[in-house]
Amino acid sequence: LCRHVVKLQQSLLQNAKTEKDIHYYRSFLVANAYLARDYATAHEQYALLKQPIHSGADVRLKEFGQLSFLWAGMLEAQDLPEDFATLQKAEDAYREHRLPEALPLYQELLKSPTLAERKKTLKLARIRLAAIAVELRLATGEWVRLADNERKLLWQPDWGDGWWNYADGELSYRATKAGELGRIIMNARIGREFEVRARLDNSAELSHPQIGIVVGHFWGCGTYATAVCGQTDPDPKSTGAALV
Repeated sequence: LCRHVVKLQQSLLQNAKTEKDIHYYRSFLVANAYLARDYATAHEQYALLKQPIHSGADVRLKEFGQLSFLWAGMLEAQDLPEDFATLQKAEDAYREHRLPEALPLYQELLKSPTLAERKKTLKLARIRLAAIAVELRLATGEWVRLADNERKLLWQPDWGDGWWNYADGELSYRATKAGELGRIIMNARIGREFEVRARLDNSAELSHPQIGIVVGHFWGCGTYATAVCGQTDPDPKSTGAALV
């Protein structure tokens, strides 16, 4: 069935008339080929995209737990057989929680000379290593200060452009229009039973300090991963603060 979906997508792309339609169908061909594990087709079509992948195709990938750092990192290495094989082994081990096995594989990828210019693949390996460091500590029942652990790697803005990640470990978000939504995701699995301690500050000088926060499982990851999320939905015309 997956192979038929890819063939259908290829036909739709071949019959597209406008640049807008070509981009739309090529983006979904990338997404569906990747989900069907037809990595060669996904890699080929991804390289032909003239602009970032269509948002609808990105959402399709996300619905299957494939965040952009993951699928883009995988596809960038697809044309390097040895590195790609190592990456697949590492991802299989990580997905199955065989962390001691996954750890040296990601470290090997960072040292590979053929990946020196493949920034997306290297970012994927670094994110996984940061996640493994956190997950190994959490597995012992230890308290982990999440903001101190590879903050630029683990914490990835998902919605909104107003996120700042400060050196002292604070996460900050400022909205620029009414109803603007922001979300930031921690790319490390925390399990289904967890306890989180956090402090939320609304600066007194802000004219719209209305904020809601969600901590729990990222909706798009299903059984692939769990995450901690921060989500805001402020109204610049409102005053006072609301904690949800």
